[in-house]
Amino acid sequence: MAALVPLVTRSPIACTLPSALDRLNDDILDLLSRPVSSAEEFLAFEQEAAVLGARVADSVVETRLLGANSDKSWRKAASREARQRFREAGETRRVDTQGDRPVSVRLAGGAVLPLQTPYLRPRRKGMVGRPRVKRGPNGSGCYPVLERFGIRDGVTPLTRSKISRQMVQCGSYAEAQDQLRADGLDVDVSTMVRVAVATGTAALERRDEAIARALEEPLPERSLVEGRRIRVSVDGGRARTRSTYSKRRKRGNGRRSFKVPWREPRLLTVDL
Repeated sequence: MAALVPLVTRSPIACTLPSALDRLNDDILDLLSRPVSSAEEFLAFEQEAAVLGARVADSVVETRLLGANSDKSWRKAASREARQRFREAGETRRVDTQGDRPVSVRLAGGAVLPLQTPYLRPRRKGMVGRPRVKRGPNGSGCYPVLERFGIRDGVTPLTRSKISRQMVQCGSYAEAQDQLRADGLDVDVSTMVRVAVATGTAALERRDEAIARALEEPLPERSLVEGRRIRVSVDGGRARTRSTYSKRRKRGNGRRSFKVPWREPRLLTVDL
């Protein structure tokens, strides 16, 4: 069998590729050398090929992240942008670099990339008494190099998209976890919930900002629906939700009390 064409050319970025990507050529040759004579064997062949494809994608993404994280100019630009975001959020204290800190990033193909990357945080020197601002779930600082790529909560944007989509479409956490695992992304339920909740919270904040801008801007003189009728239909149902009193003492059976209020899921349909 003829030798495979190298997966990448020797560009400045490609020179930093990890050895794992170099070993993929051998894995692909080994897969192609296996005999396939039935539908079952071909299915297994396809599945292994998909896994190799995900490994290639993760290695390429990993190379880009490692290259940016080791680039001094990229670090400075990312830190400058992060400080600007702190200022826009109303932070008046000095934002200091706390040095490189260990962090893990989950890639879309299932790989977990450990990194030592800069961490920025508002200065605490001279502060007395209790904190004025409540500390967020991810701390009071940020990782500027990662946030410049849109990496938050320890996942890349594509990983976040996959997790959030399955959490919305599936009927349970277990089903969403199975679908992600079939796609090569093995994530525990707690991580899935954390990423989905953070994504939903950010989406609601953007929605509120868009509504606020729309209310402040003047109405246009002409409209795309001018001269047409708009029909708006609203329907709702009833569903029980469970909310546990997490701060109450556990009962004799080891469980905490909870309430099950009714909620009304609503469906809004707009058509012309």
